[in-house]
Amino acid sequence: MAWFDPSSTEELFKYELAGLLVALATYNGHHIAVNFPCVLYHKLLGRHSFDEYALSFLADGWPDLHGSLSNLLSYDGDVEHDFSASYAFSFQSFGQQVEVDMTKIQRNDARSIQSIIENQGSQNAIPAIVKENREQFVKDYVFWLTDKAVRLQYEAFAHGFYTCFGQDILKTVEPTALKTIVEGLAHIDIQKLRDITTYVDYDCDDQAVRDFWYIVEHMNSKQQTQLLEFVTGAGRIPVNGIERMSFKIIRNGRAEVSSKSHICRNVTATFTNPTSRRIFCQPRERASTRFYSQSTRAAR
Repeated sequence: MAWFDPSSTEELFKYELAGLLVALATYNGHHIAVNFPCVLYHKLLGRHSFDEYALSFLADGWPDLHGSLSNLLSYDGDVEHDFSASYAFSFQSFGQQVEVDMTKIQRNDARSIQSIIENQGSQNAIPAIVKENREQFVKDYVFWLTDKAVRLQYEAFAHGFYTCFGQDILKTVEPTALKTIVEGLAHIDIQKLRDITTYVDYDCDDQAVRDFWYIVEHMNSKQQTQLLEFVTGAGRIPVNGIERMSFKIIRNGRAEVSSKSHICRNVTATFTNPTSRRIFCQPRERASTRFYSQSTRAAR
């Protein structure tokens, strides 16, 4: 999951350039090999609010944190004693744990997170989270994580994105739909991928090809995604359908164990060495694991 780093010292124009590149790729029908949380698309569409449902913004991007905060809200025991947590927004900055007392910083404070930290100085003990303030704590924490702590980086990114897509154009789009348009479809239909695949120096009925697809069909979804990324550079299907993709399998003329890919042409070169080909003939679990691990090493 990709998100802005509160401790980043990168120049803001780089975030603006990133937003512009994402928008240009989307405009030209390409999807980006990145996974943003849905909250980014809520913000880009101007639908990001901080009400009693704010916690839901963390569900897909920060599932562990979402679970922890949900447990805090529903806990029936002594919150202060059992959780022993402070009313602070915490994050890692160059290997150091940084905590900001959220009770002392107004939401409309225009200072950057770095400026707030520098001026925080030696502070008194940060108030504890108790049963009476836990709901407000969760709202404040979500606000800091998704807005306050990364506001400058996000605003630069959004400025670049809006250079290509005006906000008026996006008014009718739902956040989940925009995420799909930008990032592509997560589900990979292997049969459809097989249907659009072309072959060089192979026939679709060759044993090596049939063994290749047998292994791919028995991979789990994560392995299939990584195989697609190994070959095409992206682990998702374009929103306009798998039929618009190019996927090619060619014969690797050299006697090498590993498969290779040519990402710029969406090509995977499979081995023809008889010894190497026996990888396909091993029991299913060993074969798929070995083929997958070799492909991963070759991609590095």
